[in-house]
Amino acid sequence: PVAERPRPTPRTPSTPTTMPGHFSAYFAAVLALGIVRATPDSCDGIPWAQSDGSVDCQDYDGAYAETLAFITASMPPWDQMNSETLLDGGVVGVSLNLSLDAYKTYPWAATVSKEIFMNDVVPYGIVNEGRSNWRQLMTDKVLPLVANQTTTDLSEIAMLVNSVMWSQFGQEIVFKSEQTPLIMDPMSTITFGFASCTGVSILYTDALRAVGVPARLVGTPAWNGAVENGNHNWVEVYTGAEDG
Repeated sequence: PVAERPRPTPRTPSTPTTMPGHFSAYFAAVLALGIVRATPDSCDGIPWAQSDGSVDCQDYDGAYAETLAFITASMPPWDQMNSETLLDGGVVGVSLNLSLDAYKTYPWAATVSKEIFMNDVVPYGIVNEGRSNWRQLMTDKVLPLVANQTTTDLSEIAMLVNSVMWSQFGQEIVFKSEQTPLIMDPMSTITFGFASCTGVSILYTDALRAVGVPARLVGTPAWNGAVENGNHNWVEVYTGAEDG
């Protein structure tokens, strides 16, 4: 079966809602300033957004070192065993550079605090899916679809990505049940052209993170509270401090 991907309806973080199309997100408007570049003229580095509307300008090398330290300390056990492969010329360095470039360049990304950005944009993986250089692919395929946007509304960018990304990989990506864990990582989903809720949600999360929108995979082991219904995964999107 193929699940359609309708536009998500608004919800608040305190009232989860099951969404058709295997996506769930909480959306609310963030003030749109209509700027083209995120970095203030006075900041040559990374302009981390502060709660009072100001920015904390951190030099690029310092920001890179801090995000690298965070990623290294946060590695799950199965990645720690391969940390040298991931860190020494592996996907981590590319992922960090592209993440920081997106924050510095795009106005919606620059509304996100350092803490949320590190937790929900920077990571090179979602769960235990195969590791790959997905961020470079998403930067090449998805980022150009939103790069000319001047909004600071994270929900607007998330909606736009969801509406256009699924046909950008040589074939239409569709939902197909019972594919996890065989088809779960983004490269497998793109190659086969389908995945179940876990794989499709990982792909959408990766696409959002590649354009600087904080997102995470969430789920339940018992859909609708019934173990016999199996598990289910979907995507939560952070849309600003106003939403919690």
